[in-house]
Amino acid sequence: MQPGGILLRAVDTDDRAPSLVATARAWAAATRCRPVFVHGCAVAPDAAARSRLTALGVREDERLLEEGDAPAAIAAAAERTRPALLLIASSANGDARLGRVAGAVLQDDATALAIVPGSAGEALSDKPVVCAVSLGRHDEAAVRFAHTFAAAAGARLALRNIVRSRDAVLLAAERARSSVAVPAPRPTEADARSEVLAQRLVDIARDADPSVLVIASRPGDPASLALRMDTLWSATPCPVIVIRP
Repeated sequence: MQPGGILLRAVDTDDRAPSLVATARAWAAATRCRPVFVHGCAVAPDAAARSRLTALGVREDERLLEEGDAPAAIAAAAERTRPALLLIASSANGDARLGRVAGAVLQDDATALAIVPGSAGEALSDKPVVCAVSLGRHDEAAVRFAHTFAAAAGARLALRNIVRSRDAVLLAAERARSSVAVPAPRPTEADARSEVLAQRLVDIARDADPSVLVIASRPGDPASLALRMDTLWSATPCPVIVIRP
């Protein structure tokens, strides 16, 4: 996350669009990045789509109109622009869950992703950038990104352990199962552990009061399962940046 890069913002024309455009501009200014806005069109981009973005204050040179549904449009724009950070809403209407589009984008591990819940404010504040660590071998990538993001935004960096000793044993056992033929945990057990991990993220976000929370995750790992829990998006007070090592 270096100054001068691209901050790609997925934007629709729903009720959250004005505040999300403002969020992208505030983040871009704080990190000295260039904001680019991508909008997916069901059919070939037309004058109506351009007019809707103009009404949101998005200039012609800031927009990418991609044909296709939102996840496909976002993926195409990310491939084209190689952004330093992709910014999306947790859901279209700001409710307490992870929406279809955010859930689909979360499965792609191509770029760093910032997910903004409905309760989060627009601007990056003078609060610290908090990086959740102790999840495993991807911690270093999360810390590196959090450090450069904090430096670009002129914010303090703080590290917080998310996994307790008993959790570490359980997560190590789950990683071991991937390399040997042993029975996997029942879905209810995995869901329960993901709920616990999601609640730990919420606790960190509340206790540390960060401007953003940074976590490393790849599809299928324990953190990725926690990131899909409504527990997280209904209660976390700040955006969550997901780093894909």
